[in-house]
Amino acid sequence: MSRLLALLLTSSLLYSMSLEEAISLALKNNPSLQSKRLDIEAQKLQKEAIKAQTLGKVNLNAAYNHYNIPRTLKPLTPPITPNITTSKDILSAGVEYKVALFNGFADKVRIDLAALGFKMKEIGYKLAKNETVYNIKALYFKALGLKSDLQALKARKKALSALKRKVEYGVKLGKKAPLDLLKIRSDLLGVESSIVKVKNGIESIKAALKALIGIKIDKFEDAKEEAVQKNTTPYLVKKMQLEVKKTQRELKKAKSLSYPKLFFQGMFNQNFAKGESEDIWQGGVIATYPIIDFGYKKKIYQKSKIATLQAKKNLLFQKEMLKSKIEGAKLEINSLYHTLKALQSNLKLLKEIQHSEKIQYDTGYKDVSDYLQAIANTQKAKSAISKTKYTLFSKYAYLNYLQAGD
Repeated sequence: MSRLLALLLTSSLLYSMSLEEAISLALKNNPSLQSKRLDIEAQKLQKEAIKAQTLGKVNLNAAYNHYNIPRTLKPLTPPITPNITTSKDILSAGVEYKVALFNGFADKVRIDLAALGFKMKEIGYKLAKNETVYNIKALYFKALGLKSDLQALKARKKALSALKRKVEYGVKLGKKAPLDLLKIRSDLLGVESSIVKVKNGIESIKAALKALIGIKIDKFEDAKEEAVQKNTTPYLVKKMQLEVKKTQRELKKAKSLSYPKLFFQGMFNQNFAKGESEDIWQGGVIATYPIIDFGYKKKIYQKSKIATLQAKKNLLFQKEMLKSKIEGAKLEINSLYHTLKALQSNLKLLKEIQHSEKIQYDTGYKDVSDYLQAIANTQKAKSAISKTKYTLFSKYAYLNYLQAGD
């Protein structure tokens, strides 16, 4: 029963799917988005790992050494007695703890970089999510445009088929010219060829959508125009802003190379030989300061300065490019809107022309060519209106994609 229910549910999904359902499925099932979500989790763990590193390390140590001359189990300290155990073979085991007390603020910078990396992964996911949503909308609207093409072609085929039957009867009665029948048949062949081409185009879009959604759509439901949303800072800009912050932190990291380093190290060991053991422990502070590195610090710092400058330039460039794309999308929307209005007005005129051509052909005043052209023009206008409408919807989706942000 459960398998039958699953099959019925799958068949239902294959049969028809709205745009909203397609987007919802993609956000759940798209492998690329799932990978991006895993990226966020991985970066979160990386941030926690770096924080854990600042607490230092505790190591268990063990060693076996064979010496050429006997050694004491621990360094000689007063008072020195003659019965001190010595051996050429000494086994030692212990625990060691080492932590950086000060390393030129490098740890803080590494934590900041990890936190920035986490934010960048989140922005990357949001960008990928919005891009996926836009791609689905663009394909879905294109499919709806082709669907309207198909409907117009089928309507034209139906009209031509009806006219063909009428003309065939007229030819038998000797009232219509056989040439008219040949012209109609020629138009029908062209329409049938176009129908196949459009169907193939729809199937191609179905395949592309399946790659994004994970399920094949058999039928497309009508979709509405979406409202344009404007956000304070688009994700595309936020990504570049985070890149600038990242390079600035890298610059601080490069500066930290010039500071002294201070470490604490504590150790407890037990040395074993000849059935005896000695405990040894020590604790101390270690300071290091780089004196000569043959220009290494200077080169790293200069490289970081260049990277910061590049990131700032890229941010300015991306802002201008985004502004240009947004303005271009708005102009296209305006153009498509006026085109749609003109097509709708033109359709009314074409319908009147078709009606007039039909009357003139039926009365024998004209041959069939003008009437066939009028039918074609009317159906093409209907198709153009639908395609322009869905192209307009796609541009609205593109504008929202460009402006998407928090």
